[in-house]
Amino acid sequence: MKHRSRRRHPVRLALFLLIPLAAAGIAAAVWFENHTSLQNVYDGKSLILVDRSDDSIFISKRETDTRVPASLAKLFVLEYACGLADRDAIVPADPQAIAMTKPGSSVAGITEQEYYLHNLYAAMLVPSGNDAAYALAYHIAKNELGEGYTATEYIDY
Repeated sequence: MKHRSRRRHPVRLALFLLIPLAAAGIAAAVWFENHTSLQNVYDGKSLILVDRSDDSIFISKRETDTRVPASLAKLFVLEYACGLADRDAIVPADPQAIAMTKPGSSVAGITEQEYYLHNLYAAMLVPSGNDAAYALAYHIAKNELGEGYTATEYIDY
């Protein structure tokens, strides 16, 4: 008795695998579109993004609410820091520096992890308990002074 070799059908196999994957991808895309929006993902109090080419608003959230900007002191610190460090640097937020923030006062919610420096800059632009400012000051001073100082000494530098 001759054994018939089983021929594989690459087209059938590809369809067998691709059709369920495509269906799952479409279902995931539909679910994501129905359950998320940029307005819900953004956790700030208000937001407005304007297309500068024609001044049309393409994303907004409570855009007419008045917001108080960050203090001038933080703006000066930010400008100073921009001259000392690469805005795309990745820096750790030191737990001792973050601990200096008054509990419950942080809008930015800086935690002990790594951040792009430009994200710390952005976090400093909202009224807060200065957690981003402390993390930035700690990083800049530690780079300038080196190791061996307390968080307070770095921040007061």
